[in-house]
Amino acid sequence: MFRVFLLYSFVFCLNGNENVRIDQVFKDTLDCKIKSNKTVGLTVSVVKSDKVLFVGGYGFVDIEKKTPVTGDTLFQIASLSKAFASVLLAKLIEEETNYTLDTRLKKILHGKKIFYDSLRSDYVTLRDLLSHKTGIPKHNEMRFDTDLTRKNVVDRLKYLKPEGIFRGSYMYNNLMYGVVTYLAELIGNDSWIKTPVTGDTLFQIASLSKAFASVLLAKLIEEETNYTLDTRLKKILHGKKIFYDSLRSDYVTLRDLLSHKTGIPKHNEMRFDTDLTRKNVVDRLKYLKPEGIFRGSYMYNNLMYGVVTYLAELIGNDSWIKTPVTGDTLFQIASLSKAFASVLLAKLIEEETNYTLDTRLKKILHGKKIFYDSLRSDYVTLRDLLSHKTGIPKHNEMRFDTDLTRKNVVDRLKYLKPEGIFRGSYMYNNLMYGVVTYLAELIGNDSWIKTPVTGDTLFQIASLSKAFASVLLAKLIEEETNYTLDTRLKKILHGKKIFYDSLRSDYVTLRDLLSHKTGIPKHNEMRFDTDLTRKNVVDRLKYLKPEGIFRGSYMYNNLMYGVVTYLAELIGNDSWIARLNLTKLYTLDTRLKKILHGKKIFYDSLRSDYVTLRDLLSHKTGIPKHNEMRFDTDLTRKNVVDRLKYLKPEGIFRGSYMYNNLMYGVVTYLAELIGNDSWENLVTKHIFESLGMNTSTFATTADLGKISLAKGYVEYYGDLHPVEYNFTRQVLLCIYKI
Repeated sequence: MFRVFLLYSFVFCLNGNENVRIDQVFKDTLDCKIKSNKTVGLTVSVVKSDKVLFVGGYGFVDIEKKTPVTGDTLFQIASLSKAFASVLLAKLIEEETNYTLDTRLKKILHGKKIFYDSLRSDYVTLRDLLSHKTGIPKHNEMRFDTDLTRKNVVDRLKYLKPEGIFRGSYMYNNLMYGVVTYLAELIGNDSWIKTPVTGDTLFQIASLSKAFASVLLAKLIEEETNYTLDTRLKKILHGKKIFYDSLRSDYVTLRDLLSHKTGIPKHNEMRFDTDLTRKNVVDRLKYLKPEGIFRGSYMYNNLMYGVVTYLAELIGNDSWIKTPVTGDTLFQIASLSKAFASVLLAKLIEEETNYTLDTRLKKILHGKKIFYDSLRSDYVTLRDLLSHKTGIPKHNEMRFDTDLTRKNVVDRLKYLKPEGIFRGSYMYNNLMYGVVTYLAELIGNDSWIKTPVTGDTLFQIASLSKAFASVLLAKLIEEETNYTLDTRLKKILHGKKIFYDSLRSDYVTLRDLLSHKTGIPKHNEMRFDTDLTRKNVVDRLKYLKPEGIFRGSYMYNNLMYGVVTYLAELIGNDSWIARLNLTKLYTLDTRLKKILHGKKIFYDSLRSDYVTLRDLLSHKTGIPKHNEMRFDTDLTRKNVVDRLKYLKPEGIFRGSYMYNNLMYGVVTYLAELIGNDSWENLVTKHIFESLGMNTSTFATTADLGKISLAKGYVEYYGDLHPVEYNFTRQVLLCIYKI
């Protein structure tokens, strides 16, 4: 049984006898539903402006006794209690313990082993329970045991054999919520039912109105207008400028409002103004000075939901409460310097020092303390600067000081009092890029402007070998073995133990290597050893002590690619370079302009210069589908490319998803160009023959007089149109003999 709150679908004028009328409507509608869906019973409430207008019960509380459901019948909330369990546990571990979501259950339970195997008993954390990464399948039949309690469900876990990979597979398991509630009781030292979970702990119902506003707006623009989320407000408001500056007044879209990318800070104090309405909040926006970069910074702003609801009313021509809710990016060039600063620093520390992103500034600055407090002065790393985890708020006013330099911004940091938790809160701070450039100059012993940042600096070809190694290994294990990415190295190496500890030697898989989840830190100094080979890097792993949690922490390690290439050679029985057989260095991110030797094929220069293979395949060109073109019997793979320049884009390049069948025509043409053969021959060679599909052919090459081929049709404005044989771009149209 369940309770349904129908807020919008069945709202009538409820005066006098209308209660009788709506009751009859519900009976006619829901009685049918109850019978067809085998629903036992439900209640319906109609609420308007916090006033209950109607409550009715339908079906039975007890089928045998024919006890009817009334408006006062209580229903179990079932899985909704899982949210209470999760939130309560998070609240308790934060307020009453030193535990975190990454604390192992073994610690909380004082060493007690509760799982089937040692791996899980020793390493499962609270996060693993809540994210369903234990690899233990659901045993829902246990829930019918009337003797099951929160305590003994924990005791019974040791009898449940895992079927999935620990932290490597998602297996939803209701029983884990029983474990979570038991742990909450253990930590809170009380029944979890008595432990207070208040509105402040969860979410105040008021915030739900934001979701309603967003959904309503999306519904209205889809059903009643030609607008999209990328339509500018200026268009909707007929040219009216509502923001502080021209940039936002001219370019802000609905998407910008909903994604909080306007760069306008929240002014929550305005919400206490009793005269504030959805209409005048729009009129007041022009007085709110932006502080963030338009589309370049995230600044949550409750006021924008007032704007959203006003726009919904404008579009829907009604009060948003009554309206039914049923079932090219702009960047200021200045900010690019931050990318240069970050890349340059990363290049310098890798090539000219033994530093890493986790090196403390105190070491680089030879003990100099530069922050307000000792904690940051002693522990802040390069990574903390670049990830904005120092907890120091932005002081943008400092940037107007004409005397500010990269050197003295470092000297002034000690006067900036932190407001956020070190490494526990994200506080964007432009000043840190000044620190980064100063450190780059210090390490590189030159002005950062003069230090060359070329194409080679940004993307050294050497790193591409990692992609080749990964792809080659995946190809080999699929084609030549029964291994998968979840096969343990111990199996591939016939029992050989290659890691520092038994846990990793026994359990590390190929996926762990490629996803950098071994917990073994990088030892880049090993790469300067001229005797290092793909073979002996494997032999040396046993001397490298782990520092991170196995599968629980990400630690990038270049050495693992040496292991990957060695395994590829072992599996492929050949040099990995020989097995690659490289002919071209294109990737999915190669621009079409390069493949087509500079030819511009799109309507505008932006797309002609920058569209990549990935953009085609992910439908991010912003070009709408022109399905009517497919009825042109003269259309070919070659001339579909030539016709693209006449198709005007309607979506934002890489900012909007617009499915387009024509792009597959482009893809097949490019395949022919790269493969130097017809698409049919390439598919036959690389797919059909590899899979043993020797009775397959194509509508484009088959002798249609000798085979029985069903013609395809598509519906277009109510009429059926044949899909011509000589251009079948929507699907491969492979023909199989059965």
